[in-house]
Amino acid sequence: MGIMHPNVVQLIGYCAETKMDTMTHDSGKLIVAEIRSRLLCFEYISNGGLDMYISKEHLELGWDEVYKIINGICSGLDALHEENIIHLDLKPQNVLMDGNMMPKIVDFGLARLLRENKSKIYTQRPTGTVGYMAPEYYSDGKISPKADIFSLGVIMIELLTGSRKHPRSTPHYSYTSYDDNTLDSTQANLQQFTGNVLGKWKKIFQKTLNDASVIQVYTHQLKQLIDIALKCVDSDVNKRPTAADILQFFDHNEAGGSSCDPICKYSQVRDLISVQPIELKIPMADPNKFLRSSSLLHLNNNTVGHVAYRILSNSLSPHLVWPSFGFVPPGCRYTIAVTMRYQQNPPPRKDMFFTLESTRASDQEIKNAISRYLIYDHNDFFTKAKDKGRQVHEAKLTAVYGNSDQSEIKIVPLEKSDYMLGSIDVHPTKPWILIVVRRKRETSIIIWDYNTEEMARLPAHRDRKVSPLTAKFLARKKWIIVGCSSGYIKVYSYCTLFSETESFKAHEYGVVTSLELHQIEPYVLSAVTEGPEVPNTSVWYNPMDKIKLWDWENGWKLIRTFNTDTYIRQVKFNPNDVNIFATTTSTGPIKVWDTSSTDSVYEFSGMRYARCLDFFSRDGVLHIITVQDSDTRKATY
Repeated sequence: MGIMHPNVVQLIGYCAETKMDTMTHDSGKLIVAEIRSRLLCFEYISNGGLDMYISKEHLELGWDEVYKIINGICSGLDALHEENIIHLDLKPQNVLMDGNMMPKIVDFGLARLLRENKSKIYTQRPTGTVGYMAPEYYSDGKISPKADIFSLGVIMIELLTGSRKHPRSTPHYSYTSYDDNTLDSTQANLQQFTGNVLGKWKKIFQKTLNDASVIQVYTHQLKQLIDIALKCVDSDVNKRPTAADILQFFDHNEAGGSSCDPICKYSQVRDLISVQPIELKIPMADPNKFLRSSSLLHLNNNTVGHVAYRILSNSLSPHLVWPSFGFVPPGCRYTIAVTMRYQQNPPPRKDMFFTLESTRASDQEIKNAISRYLIYDHNDFFTKAKDKGRQVHEAKLTAVYGNSDQSEIKIVPLEKSDYMLGSIDVHPTKPWILIVVRRKRETSIIIWDYNTEEMARLPAHRDRKVSPLTAKFLARKKWIIVGCSSGYIKVYSYCTLFSETESFKAHEYGVVTSLELHQIEPYVLSAVTEGPEVPNTSVWYNPMDKIKLWDWENGWKLIRTFNTDTYIRQVKFNPNDVNIFATTTSTGPIKVWDTSSTDSVYEFSGMRYARCLDFFSRDGVLHIITVQDSDTRKATY
């Protein structure tokens, strides 16, 4: 298929093979037959089918997405019909969304090609999807471009209502004819349907738009699209518009529009972000403890694109909102801690409010913001968005001091100092958090009981040659395993006042910055990254001495040394396969290993220079999420 159109999936290439083979004919004779095999290669579409974004319960897509998708499908369908191609299986599952939520028509397995002098053809075996097949095609086998228009109308109704039911829909098994008595509805039913759809969207418009004139314009556009959709599903083929007719509606609207940047071309007309809760209840900080009480603010991105936000406070002195600026990924929840510093006299209620601003953000804007990170001017971002004509939504949030309905959240600084967090681990059964903190020339290991808020600590380490860098609970033995500089591993018992039970040099060079416990076997993985010590090249040493597997039950016996000469930042076991682990490095790709082999079994060549990684499952599929070093730090999976 040689159609080059942004809304039709692109054929990249194909492969055809023909070979001769012997086979038995129906008559029983052995014959030589020609066997043909064909393989088609299409462009990759990343965001799944349109059906993933249609919901009966609520409208998954905002008006900008709905408008853009309908326009795109019509444009692609018009391109097909210009080439006399009838799709015959147009449905949400056969409309895929690319990375920019641009619709692309796919799956031409049932498509037919009309001859130039033909406007319709007939088939005795109509095939398609019930609910999207035109009545004349289902009952009489009549194939024409108007069959696709019927399917388009059903898709439009689904996008506008979340359901494909409409006043003209009739079960396919009753399609014996399609006169006015069986398929056409009364004008009253059509008006009621239109009114219900308008009412549903008007609530969204009124909630998210402050400009009455804009609401009027969008409502008018919506009504026109409802009318077009109902004409598309008309039982009378001659009353259905063509794809070109529908495109005139979009061309007219765009010709009369303002000159905006690409993001605001289809202005978002519902909440970009929903906020929970609207009223924050912040407990008063205890003056007898060095505490900061907090309340959580949850931001839910209701769209399929990134949303930028910032939070402004009328009185920043008693509050610390972190992070006050950021980007919420599509369909995700983002949590912010609104923290109150201790103060003797809380401000009156009337002074306690915040303003949440949100607007759409392009991929390039996100890259620019992340690359500049701490020096980025958040005010400049929103100023430029407004200058481009992009809508900036505002929501007022109030805050009161008192008891909170949610569990009290506290931020507890470890010290009144400039300590840096080295590592953190949580005990599997006790309310303990294990923390390694560093400050200038000393390092401390702390166990914090988050129920009693009491702390116990090992004596501070001042010897930089054996300074702790990472620590893990080994609950089965009531141990703390500590990775240190100079390649040492130390083991402490937390039942006997942190007495040291083991100390050995696990690696010849480097600092032990990552430890990982096997979920079943008595094994510990240790890995080193580059330290201040430089190997003495005049003395032989093992360059593969970077990842090791130890058996702590048998006197810390070395089970295996893995073949890598690259310093490792992190090791992490696969939660679904306890013998598989992954590694990150500052100089190469993420690699996957099996504990039974010294060599890696797989590497992610496109995921390089990762700082850290973790595993998580979504829809039953295991993913790796990483934070990478690059010109723009990014998280990917």
